[in-house]
Amino acid sequence: MVYVDRDNLPQSWAELERVFGEEGKEEGKEEGKKSVAIELLKAGMSTEFVSKHTKLPLEKVKELAEGLSDY
Repeated sequence: MVYVDRDNLPQSWAELERVFGEEGKEEGKEEGKKSVAIELLKAGMSTEFVSKHTKLPLEKVKELAEGLSDY
């Protein structure tokens, strides 16, 4: 998350969009990886396989797998 203090506010709308746009892209990529990981887990793939192919940490994949078993 980007924090902007009063003394260092972006000087233009374009700069503000750049600062927050970069953060949004990274969050979007991470959400995309999680979505793919969930679908792979639902398809029966192992947590190790999912971690390797989504580049998500194994612990994160295990958390996602545990979340699926709660339903």
